[in-house]
Amino acid sequence: MSSINVCTFSGRLGKDAETRYTPSQKAITNFSVAVDIGWGEKKRTMWLNCGLWGERGEKIAQYLTKGLAVTVTGDIELREYESNGAMKQSLSLNVRDVDIQSKIEKPQQQYTGGFREPAASKPQVPAQQGNFDDDIPF
Repeated sequence: MSSINVCTFSGRLGKDAETRYTPSQKAITNFSVAVDIGWGEKKRTMWLNCGLWGERGEKIAQYLTKGLAVTVTGDIELREYESNGAMKQSLSLNVRDVDIQSKIEKPQQQYTGGFREPAASKPQVPAQQGNFDDDIPF
């Protein structure tokens, strides 16, 4: 029997995503997601370290900013490390998919020299009424 290692987490980014490169020039975009566990007085936050490899990570990094609500899916890995002489553990996720749940602020567009009529001064087109069945080709 084979095992499946796919996990999905929803939370908010703890800081802006950072893209680094391996010596062989492969991109890895790292970010952390705060995931709430439990409810009421027993509610606590788990920090999940996420890594997205390749061009996808490079392209999405500019949108992954602190506080953004995301849902991430990927392979979970428990990593052990030593800190101040004590062994500690952290969860890491090799990300396969990122779904952005928050509204992303679009950057301001620069003036291109053209003129557009303001939306408020455009004439309103009245809604047509009637039977539209004749327009349907089937």
